[in-house]
Amino acid sequence: TGPSLLYLTGGAAFVQVEDTFGGCKNGFCGGAVISPVAVTNTKIGWTAGGGIESKISQNWSRKTEYLYIDAGTTNFVGNPYGGPQNASFRNHFHVIKSGLNYKFGGPAEPIPFFGGQMQPTDHNWAGFYAGVNAGGGISRGAASG
Repeated sequence: TGPSLLYLTGGAAFVQVEDTFGGCKNGFCGGAVISPVAVTNTKIGWTAGGGIESKISQNWSRKTEYLYIDAGTTNFVGNPYGGPQNASFRNHFHVIKSGLNYKFGGPAEPIPFFGGQMQPTDHNWAGFYAGVNAGGGISRGAASG
């Protein structure tokens, strides 16, 4: 209702993950030849989050959304130090994105800027939207061996 729409979202997540174990750190190998071991695959997990979308004109809206993504755990055995080592990586991500959407089907209008008139509270949110989003993600990798 009104010019803003609060929502919750969730579902399946497909994430391309590369987990690397071993190797030199900042060029320091401790006198040993250490070859890193990497596993790259597409993980299937789940996501949940929420957001707010606000009308800024009849056709334009702005949107900000947060998602938590749990892509599970990657377990593998590597040999970066000359002997077998077990590695386990938890793949959890926090994503925040923000964007601008345009609703097709109404009269064409330019992008509104600050200082425009407030929108009436009887908005019609139905229709086809296209948008551009920019965002960032933060991931904390935890490994145990």
